[in-house]
Amino acid sequence: MIRAYRLAGVLATCLLVGLAIWLAPLEPGVVALQFAVTPTAFGKIVHAWSPQDLERYRAHLPVDTLLALAYGGFGLGWVRASPWFASMGAGARRVAAGLLPLAALADVAE
Repeated sequence: MIRAYRLAGVLATCLLVGLAIWLAPLEPGVVALQFAVTPTAFGKIVHAWSPQDLERYRAHLPVDTLLALAYGGFGLGWVRASPWFASMGAGARRVAAGLLPLAALADVAE
């Protein structure tokens, strides 16, 4: 039987690959945008994009939210089901199980 967390992992992988392909034409790329720590740096990147590039970027946001839900669900399920974490104490497992969902929440809030 395939566990739901495995399906979430496959979905997250597919969405990540799809988004990478979709966003690849943007120059400067979205990785540069992710590391733009000041409003000026952010502005330089988005102002370098054409209107079509901005629309491409905006169009990816709903899919990016689905990606965050998928990888957050994967992380939660993987820690709960994987024998890799079985030797950890219950508290440490709870913390580990919450890390990817927390990262997903931060990603969506960003």
